[in-house]
Amino acid sequence: MFNGKDPMGWIFRVEQYQRATGITEVQLMIVVAARLTSDTIPWYQWLERTIGNLTWVQITRALSTRFGKLEEADPGGALSKLRQNGTVKEYQVQFERLANRTNGLPESFLVSCFLSGLREEFKVGVQILKPVTLTHAFELAKFQEEAINANKRAVQGSRVEHQNATATMGSSTALRELQRELENKANDLSKLQKDIAKNHQVRKKYTIQLGENELVLKELGLLNEGANVYKLIGPVLVKQDLAEANANVRKRIEYISAELKRLDATVQDLEEKQNSKKEAIFKVQQRIQSLQAGKAKA
Repeated sequence: MFNGKDPMGWIFRVEQYQRATGITEVQLMIVVAARLTSDTIPWYQWLERTIGNLTWVQITRALSTRFGKLEEADPGGALSKLRQNGTVKEYQVQFERLANRTNGLPESFLVSCFLSGLREEFKVGVQILKPVTLTHAFELAKFQEEAINANKRAVQGSRVEHQNATATMGSSTALRELQRELENKANDLSKLQKDIAKNHQVRKKYTIQLGENELVLKELGLLNEGANVYKLIGPVLVKQDLAEANANVRKRIEYISAELKRLDATVQDLEEKQNSKKEAIFKVQQRIQSLQAGKAKA
């Protein structure tokens, strides 16, 4: 039932209900009207008289405007103004809630919005690593938060170690060298992640092709032995023996399966290298944070 509270949550539940039941939009409108209570009933009746036959898209927009917060009526604008006030995880939850209500915004814009809202102490380290996807940006922000928090605990727990670090790495030259090292490692990581993304794209294409060929093989199995089978060569349909067609499809399936196995091994190797590079970056970030903390104390 909807009583005017949490419109975004109710919209989500209704959409999940439609997916689960497979009802049409006309049937969905009947269900929606029957699930309204309190002040939402006269509001819906007024909307129906004003607009006429309502669609689900019109309902969601009207719900957001009438019962939602300002940010829910304009999620794109709210995203660009959102700022991190708590942990990265809390910020991510807020960001995802708004991003989920937007349509047609490119991922590059969403990444830019997420980075601009991060706390300054986290933002620079994430921007250096140049994330291109939201998932990557979320991961790097959490990674940066962990690195900074770990360093703060280390500094607070041992002033002697801090003083030694300050004595050996306290110069501006050392800081610049570490920042260059961090940037180089970040560039290496970025290249590696692009390779991983490319391999995932190729794997996706092969997976689709595998499914298509397996479906063709099943369809061939339903044909009678003397059935006519044709294959497309360029713009020309060429007649093919059923046994030959079966053999050709099986060969393609074997080839694609072998390629998928090879890609899985390649991706696993690249991801292991990625984890190693992330660990190296984490250590450099800790050294930078330790040095910066030492200079601040001096």
